[in-house]
Amino acid sequence: ITLDTYSHVMPGLQEAAALRFEEGLQQTTEQSAEKMLANG
Repeated sequence: ITLDTYSHVMPGLQEAAALRFEEGLQQTTEQSAEKMLANG
């Protein structure tokens, strides 16, 4: 909600937030895959 309110002030804010979210999701997915492989 806050991002919608202030996104007009900083035009690239929404895209930057989406990229960070995607990076975090990718890290979590990779870590989960590594754990699954390690546990066999």
